[in-house]
Amino acid sequence: MTSLGKFGQELTIAIAIVSGLINVAAAADATTHPDFLAELSQRKFTELEAQIDSYQKEFEKSVTAEEKVGDAFDTFSNADPTVGDLLAEWVKASPNSYISHTADAEYLCSAGWNARGGGYATEVAADSFKRMGELLSQADQEARQALKLNPKVIAAYNILIVDGKSQCDYSTMISQLDAALAQCPACYGPRYNFIQALVPQWCGRREEMAQFVTADVMAQFAAAAQKFAAQNPQLKPDEAMAKFLQEKMKSAGQTSQLTPEEAMAKFAEEAQKTAGQSPLAKRLNEITGGKQSYEAMAKVAEDAQKYVGQNPRLKYLKGIADEDQASEALYQQKYDAAVKFYTQAIEKAGDSWSYYQKRAEAYYALRQFDNALSDLNHAHALLPESPRTIKYRAYVLASMEGGEGPQAAYEQAIKAYDAAIARGENLWPNYEDRAEMYELLQQYEKALADLNRADALSPGNSVVIWHRASVLADMGRSDDALAEIARYRKLFPQDSSIDQLEKSVQYSKQVQHGEVPAWQPGQHQAE
Repeated sequence: MTSLGKFGQELTIAIAIVSGLINVAAAADATTHPDFLAELSQRKFTELEAQIDSYQKEFEKSVTAEEKVGDAFDTFSNADPTVGDLLAEWVKASPNSYISHTADAEYLCSAGWNARGGGYATEVAADSFKRMGELLSQADQEARQALKLNPKVIAAYNILIVDGKSQCDYSTMISQLDAALAQCPACYGPRYNFIQALVPQWCGRREEMAQFVTADVMAQFAAAAQKFAAQNPQLKPDEAMAKFLQEKMKSAGQTSQLTPEEAMAKFAEEAQKTAGQSPLAKRLNEITGGKQSYEAMAKVAEDAQKYVGQNPRLKYLKGIADEDQASEALYQQKYDAAVKFYTQAIEKAGDSWSYYQKRAEAYYALRQFDNALSDLNHAHALLPESPRTIKYRAYVLASMEGGEGPQAAYEQAIKAYDAAIARGENLWPNYEDRAEMYELLQQYEKALADLNRADALSPGNSVVIWHRASVLADMGRSDDALAEIARYRKLFPQDSSIDQLEKSVQYSKQVQHGEVPAWQPGQHQAE
């Protein structure tokens, strides 16, 4: 913030590094097709279907085209409601098109995760979770309809696995993984999305696995009991449950008579006992080797390597477990550990632009600017169109003595984000990232315009609200900044991390009104 001078700039950069780590709906870095969005806006549905269908047919002949057809559908991973309206028109006009349904599912899935916003679960508002669930449910319906029309659409399976991840729904994730691999044994996407669900922060801990399997078995017990009750309408529900369990015990050689209360207790006990023997538990154990979290991720990745001759992309799966451990270390400010894990990911998976980019973040935090710049240059060579790589390069160059001037570096990053948005990557992180560049150039009106756009695409997003408050304070609009902070507190009452920003804004407001003298070097601020 302005009142913090140089420290404020360093703080802004530090927040940017962390927010880049925790953004869940990261900006797309795949090769999207802006021409597809142009055709969509012109309602050239027939032309769109012909082009994407040709990619799909190419993929069905060779798995090496998986990324090509995936990128085509990724074009519609866009949170812009206008795109959503156009896709709804397309589905209505072409109800028997697997392409229209898959494109709509991509949009709805992206919109759902954008509704959630960045940050860990404690930083996400309840309304955002609710909206996410509604959109993902719609995405699920569209993906399933696409698969009815064409069971070889791997993009639709990917969406269903990602939707299952949102609820740690192992039944959905496993069934869709198996169905996808039955169609395409050497495919990358379904394995990648399943592995991502196994990270400890999501569904990979043994507790989540056991709880879901037990719940699945209990649901099966309940369904069987309901069927028994329907066949015996003369019995009350609790009597039917007791008789149902008594008959099950009798068939197992036990003859104890149970009261309704005892029957319910026995019901839960039996579900716990048989959970580990359920088909779901057995299949999960087969896929993960009985492991959890990072070991389970490594098992899935290693099993895929038998197909690497058909699909070289599968080698990148071997680095995901190390990458996640590195990201967690980075968030916990254990930068040396982050460098170690990113290096292991590179050694296992080879040249992945994202691993080099992220290792550069750790080097930056360690003030090893030469190493950071080297990694970013390598990442840029591997994927020149990634705007986030150019953004981090701007941070590094601005921090290096004798490096390029900060203004030139930030302007270069802005041009990269302009290009990404022009390509159709109309997601909130691109606008929030570009706003950071404008803020560092003190072009606050442009920064605020981008943040307003990000807020519209992802309402209730903790990262965006925080950033808007900061920019409003930079503009001297202290009351508006405090109103935004109040909005943050209402949405995230358990999060006290915004306290320091509020103190700084309050101090700036007091300075503006002449209530306290302006801060001078050597003084403590906002005390």
